[in-house]
This record gives sequence, structure tokens and C-alpha cells, in this order.
Amino acid sequence: MNGESETRAVLQHMYERNVITKKELEDMNNFIDNDGTFAAHAGISAVVESPSRDIPADVLDEILALKPFFDEEYYQDMLDALQERV
Repeated sequence: MNGESETRAVLQHMYERNVITKKELEDMNNFIDNDGTFAAHAGISAVVESPSRDIPADVLDEILALKPFFDEEYYQDMLDALQERV
């Protein structure tokens, strides 16, 4: 699956902005190394869907920009979760 470098960049920014922990960053990068981006995108989707996670707008924009690489169902789940927050 495409989008590995883009996904890694977003994950790094999520870590730098304290959206995910160092362990989560390492785990998701390991998923990419071993299985491609699918599992990492599932993890990103879970973070976005978690109401306890505060995601800065610029980071959220970067996540949503990964749409071409995301599984359609995970992407829709994120959009639905964001809609519920409004």
C-alpha cells in the first residue's frame, strides 16, 4: 500500500504534538515496517475516534490529507467520530 512516508510524517507530528505516546509511535512505525500502512491507519483512526484525545487542527488536517491511502471504512469512521464531536 502507498503512503508509507506520508503516514510516518503524520505519526511523527502526532507524537511531537503529544497526540500519541512514544510507544504508540514506535508501534505504528513497526506496523508499517512489517505489514504496510493498513494497521497504522487503523491506529490513527482509533486515536481520532477517541473522545479523550485532543488533536490540534493542523494535525487533524494532516491526518485527513492521508485520505488517498486510507481504507475507506476507517476514513469514514474518523469522519463520523469528528461529526459527533461538533
